[in-house]
Amino acid sequence: MIAVLLMLASTSAPEIAPVTSPAKDAYIACGCGCCAPESDATDKCLDRSKGETLEKIIAEDKALAANLGTCAVVGCSFPVRYHYCD
Repeated sequence: MIAVLLMLASTSAPEIAPVTSPAKDAYIACGCGCCAPESDATDKCLDRSKGETLEKIIAEDKALAANLGTCAVVGCSFPVRYHYCD
């Protein structure tokens, strides 16, 4: 088991395409890349006046997916649909 985890940690991160909704002002974050169905996504509003942007969310989501040390032990996550509410 430890050998498998070490092997996973030493390999490069797989390319995971972001899951986006049809709307240009929304993004479904999936964390490590293994999500429950999109219909189960939790909605989260972003407020532009507070500096919240989809670009930041997408960058954070991709960084999490690239962290094999974290993703090797997390398993699947629930998707979060980020969208602008203002």
